[in-house]
Amino acid sequence: LPSHQENFGLAIVEAISSGLPVVISRNVNIWPDLHAKNLAVICDMTARSVADAIKESLGQRLLQSRSRQQGREAVEGLFNWENTARGFVDLLRRYARD
Repeated sequence: LPSHQENFGLAIVEAISSGLPVVISRNVNIWPDLHAKNLAVICDMTARSVADAIKESLGQRLLQSRSRQQGREAVEGLFNWENTARGFVDLLRRYARD
């Protein structure tokens, strides 16, 4: 999902949970989580960077294998209801203090 701005990128989460390797730009707000788990190839918003990232994702057998094996597990661990609710409550507490 090479994008100039995405708050979340639901299509990315769906692809990963289906075991597909993905390419995203740093403008998709979930890129650090996916990068930390090595579940996505991260690109800049240039044609060359996007093309290189697509080639890399297609050529990376390790990434493809990891996506198939760990994709759904990682998505369920990172983006489950409990973590989402906890993050929302933490956000409300921060704003209540300010």
